[in-house]
Amino acid sequence: MNENLIKNWAEVNKIFKNSFLSSFHYSFGTVSKNGTPHITPIGSLILNPKEPKGVYFEIFTGKLKENIERNPNVCVMAVNSSKFFWLKSLMLNNFSTSPGIRLFGKATNRRRATDIEILRWRRRIRPLRITPGYDSLWKNLEYVREIEFEYFETIDLGRTTKRLFQS
Repeated sequence: MNENLIKNWAEVNKIFKNSFLSSFHYSFGTVSKNGTPHITPIGSLILNPKEPKGVYFEIFTGKLKENIERNPNVCVMAVNSSKFFWLKSLMLNNFSTSPGIRLFGKATNRRRATDIEILRWRRRIRPLRITPGYDSLWKNLEYVREIEFEYFETIDLGRTTKRLFQS
């Protein structure tokens, strides 16, 4: 595991949180059976607050599940899509935090979700429980897949992001 990832894990978590708040999903990159890239939007990723790991609920994953079972390498990208964040950063010619980040790692075997994992996910989406789609999407949360992250890359936007994440 990369020391830089461990050192910056709290900031990585913050960027992922802001990204989710602005877009409700992350982009998961895997390799398809014919060797081409495959991107899947996943909203249920929950990062471990203390170490470079995470879990996501394996619901509506389609090809992602097949790809990971063949090749466990995964890249997860989070981008803060907040218009206010971007406008402010562009006006200042400087981003206060990275506008996006990629985490690279390996997915592990599928397993039953723990009660704590289900509770953490339900807490995150609590405001949506009043919608008709809530039960359709998240009533039956059974399985998760863990990801152990090895390193990260920030989104490089030249001078506006140059001072971020300097070792």
